[in-house]
Amino acid sequence: MFPPQHPIQSSVNQQYTHASPSYPYTEPGLQQTDHLSETYNNMYYQRPAYPPMPPVPVERFSAMSLHQYPPETHLPQNPEAHHFQNPSALAPPPASGVSQDRQPPLPPFPPQQPQYHSPAQTMPDQPLGVSELKAPYTPHMPPVPPTQGATQFSVQPGSGIPPRYPQSPPDYSGVSSPGRHYPPTSQPAYVNGPPSGPPPPSKRISAEGLPSAVEVIESNRAQYSGPFPTGQRGVVPPLVSTEFSCRDEGNCNPRFIRSSLYAIPTSSDLLKTVGIPFTLTISPFATPHPDDQPILVSDMGEQGPVRCVRCRAYMSPFVCFLDGGRRFQCPLCNGLTEVPTTYFAHLDHTGRRTDTYHRPELCLGSYELMATAEYCKNNELPKPPVFIFLLDVSQASIRSGLVQLFCSQFVERILPNLPKDETGPEGAKSPLKVGFITYDHQLHFYSLIRDNSASTGNDTTVVNGNSGTSFHVQPLDYAKPQMHIVADVEDVFVPALDGFLIPPDPASIDSLLRLVPAQFGAADPATSAADALLGPAIQAGLEALRAANCPGKLFVFHSNLPSAEAPGKLKNRDDRRLIGTDKEKSLLTPAVEFYTGLGQVCVEAGCSVDLFLFPNAYTDVATLAEIPRLTAGHLYKYNCFQADLQGDHFMADLERAVARPKAFNAVMRVRTSAGIRPVEFFGNCHLPNTTDIELACVDPHMAVTVEIRHDDKLQDKDTAFIQAACLYTSLSGQRKLRIHNLSLATTSSIPEVFRICELDTHLNWLCKWSMRALCSRAHPHVMDELTTRTAHTLTAYRRHCSGGPGDTGAGPGELVLPQNMKLYPLYVQCLMKTDAFMPADNVSIDERAWLMFLVNSMDVKQSGAYLYPRIYPVHNLALNPEGQLVYPPSAIRCSYEWLQPDGAYLLNNGINLFLWIGTNLPAEWIQAVFNVTSARHFEPERIYDLPQLENEISHNLRCIIHRIHEEHSRHMRLIVVRPGDKLESCFKRFLVEDRHSGNTVSYVEYLCHIHKEVCSLLR
Repeated sequence: MFPPQHPIQSSVNQQYTHASPSYPYTEPGLQQTDHLSETYNNMYYQRPAYPPMPPVPVERFSAMSLHQYPPETHLPQNPEAHHFQNPSALAPPPASGVSQDRQPPLPPFPPQQPQYHSPAQTMPDQPLGVSELKAPYTPHMPPVPPTQGATQFSVQPGSGIPPRYPQSPPDYSGVSSPGRHYPPTSQPAYVNGPPSGPPPPSKRISAEGLPSAVEVIESNRAQYSGPFPTGQRGVVPPLVSTEFSCRDEGNCNPRFIRSSLYAIPTSSDLLKTVGIPFTLTISPFATPHPDDQPILVSDMGEQGPVRCVRCRAYMSPFVCFLDGGRRFQCPLCNGLTEVPTTYFAHLDHTGRRTDTYHRPELCLGSYELMATAEYCKNNELPKPPVFIFLLDVSQASIRSGLVQLFCSQFVERILPNLPKDETGPEGAKSPLKVGFITYDHQLHFYSLIRDNSASTGNDTTVVNGNSGTSFHVQPLDYAKPQMHIVADVEDVFVPALDGFLIPPDPASIDSLLRLVPAQFGAADPATSAADALLGPAIQAGLEALRAANCPGKLFVFHSNLPSAEAPGKLKNRDDRRLIGTDKEKSLLTPAVEFYTGLGQVCVEAGCSVDLFLFPNAYTDVATLAEIPRLTAGHLYKYNCFQADLQGDHFMADLERAVARPKAFNAVMRVRTSAGIRPVEFFGNCHLPNTTDIELACVDPHMAVTVEIRHDDKLQDKDTAFIQAACLYTSLSGQRKLRIHNLSLATTSSIPEVFRICELDTHLNWLCKWSMRALCSRAHPHVMDELTTRTAHTLTAYRRHCSGGPGDTGAGPGELVLPQNMKLYPLYVQCLMKTDAFMPADNVSIDERAWLMFLVNSMDVKQSGAYLYPRIYPVHNLALNPEGQLVYPPSAIRCSYEWLQPDGAYLLNNGINLFLWIGTNLPAEWIQAVFNVTSARHFEPERIYDLPQLENEISHNLRCIIHRIHEEHSRHMRLIVVRPGDKLESCFKRFLVEDRHSGNTVSYVEYLCHIHKEVCSLLR
């Protein structure tokens, strides 16, 4: 979507307050505009006003329905089916094309954009515990066209809908009766959070009538059936749980950038009143939908990308060309820039360039640019990246079978998954080179030298770099592997670079990896190294990348606490007496600065680190995680690893880890319109200054969350622009820029802000903010602040968006929830129950530090699934009319009362995967899945994956599990749970709507507590 051309208005004083310093060696010329508060007197482009605002839908829960029980009236109601209306579609964007002289012309966009019609919807399960749901009052605004009307719910008291899955509904004590009204019931206020004890029986109410995450997800899936056009403003994109394709119309795909607010408040005071921070979650290399158009590449030649001379922004569809095309006006800073002669094109009668649809940067929200040497370090084009694998060969790794497993399966399972350049020819080999290092208390480098005298029968030489000691193994007749030992770990160096980095040739690598088990596999535990170092091993991989002058990634496989006498040695500081106290935060922060400093050095060299841990005891994950956190890497942990049980799990993770990277040595900067600027960054990345985000490696699952604040007041009904530029090295060694553009409306109306806010993105920020806060504050304080934030936001909505003129039905004792935020209390209490947030006796400090690392790197989809796990009934999987398996299956709510004893259920939160088996599940189903006659005939602790049996039930269940694994970034072990087993207590912790053991409350209890807080603030 392109902004229409308007006459240029008279010059005004435009305050420009956020020009940013340049990238180090990345964006030439930027240092000339390093001024933070300069007033420019420029001509400014008047953009169209934001369209009128539709009314804001609300939901009300009366104090009576939250605290008391009227007589039971449960009348089933069948809501009318609503079908999503898809108006006439726009002409599709170009299907292919790379450079401007080879691209086919793009069809022009129609002058009007289609609008999604949001049909009126009914909400199943709403009436239980709900007195009424009334339409909101309409603010004093111009009338809204029918296509922009808000989704409204209208459910009569006493009606209801049974669960979607065929099962008998649980027993509830009562629902509100039509026509009856009760005054709010007073309850004692909570001190420092909700009460931990069980509620009195007389106060027990049902959660079935409260807002359901399952209903919201399924309703959104039913609403969006066609491609989502990104050009329309004032519309929230589909939920991340909805499978949808996009049509790029000037704004980028929401998979790349999601905003918590799609109507930006005009001032910081208004934003503070709303209580929803303005945040963006950016995944620059997110995996697009198969039907989405691929990212097109534009090559502007030797002159390099055309940019604004003032703020250094890149071209976008929102740029306005003036003076017959000789100048353009930047939408971010309104500065004017001369168009280079080689980039000039005439304007048509509408004021657009005649080549608009031939250039991706002028018509698409996401595109790529070829970078010149000016954008490279030392003005030299980079080399293709390399992968280096570092294997711990201490006693613990040998006994667990890790060394033998890695060396025996690397060629078969890992080499075929090395990433390939998507722009290269089909079937081409990976351009990456690989290297291998093993370590215990010393470092062992491996090189492969071609042996010109083939079939000579000479033994392979293993050279000790200090003493000259040699070992001999029988080589293949065409290559000669060597092992160089470096005993000086205080000053690490690479003994021989020649032959260390080798092409991914299976035969050559197989001959090299045979050397490792021959040397260490049969080592005597009495004489082999019991302790292992870690810091010098990572330094060795870093030095190898520096010597080769190329970016890359280290894959480190480490067993236990690095206690060998070497730099980076750690001590055991596990003290469970500190858990739950004010000193607990000291266990969640690094013990030493060594690994933090090493991570920063790695980022500067373009070196990312994936760390695989195989601990048998405390490993100090909080300290070791600094390396992958700063280098945008990943952290894996396999407790008490045994190769025969967990080998497939580990190798599946490693397969994905090597196949995932898309970009290396990346630097990202987020630019915004004048008046707003990014101030806080959350994620696994390095921040060398206040503007740049350094990412040593970027993959589709990597996400950075940015908080944006005001530094000036914005114009009402104007447009704010955001541009995220990521400079990176591709797999083939090319330096490129990936640009994502987003335009958002501004508003001074609080109801408008709530109408098109996006809860999932806000929660993604809230999760990462909580993980950061736990490292500096006591857990109870963070929990209280989360509750305070929730109550503040709902109070602002109650005060400013309901109970006004024309809305006389809103009583002072009613809890009013915004339509797009009605799951806010549910998700906040889910966050408080996660193992990453909540201290627990059965969760170690290492486990919690690992989970906090994972949460800090999650994108919006991952954080949503982690907060509210998906539970699928799998004992009777449905098929579509074509006989294909329906995926995803219909989910049920996360509560134990929805689990039937004759059923089987899969619970998935992206990290854990449980299969719960009911006590009355038919023996035929158990036989078909586990090949035993009874659930008591197998040991759940020794099951990591289902057996492959030739029957329909087994095949369908394994297909569902396979699809779940494909959606997430890591392989999940399948944990089988039977009622009454010890594992069931672990399983119940993920039933987030229920009360758990410890200081936790149920969904109903927390919502009652939020209601009390809101009522208190309203007074």
